[in-house]
Amino acid sequence: MGVASSSASLGQQQTGIYVNAATGNLAIQDRDEFLGAKGFKLGLLRTYNSQAGLDGDNNDNWRIGAYKQVRLESGAVGAVGSTLLRVREDGSEVRYQYDAATQSYRASSVTPCWNNAL
Repeated sequence: MGVASSSASLGQQQTGIYVNAATGNLAIQDRDEFLGAKGFKLGLLRTYNSQAGLDGDNNDNWRIGAYKQVRLESGAVGAVGSTLLRVREDGSEVRYQYDAATQSYRASSVTPCWNNAL
């Protein structure tokens, strides 16, 4: 069985609704605020992810884009075997391991919609 998904964009705020038919995950993204200027753009994105873990505030599965982070999970930065954890705006997580051959962190698994090199 293949992976099927659907998406839609609604309204002036560009609300996006995404459903993954294979996993049952529902994700809703809404741009609350946007300030555009020449050479500088500032926006606030809010995301609901039905399968996300704890969201960091009241655990209602809504996350504000400002919650995204990259943190060292094990080892020392730039050391063989060290691991970074990247938490995205929607609450999904990607783990990276240091690759001595390329001297960069590489995702331990392929994740769609993101360049897997840090």
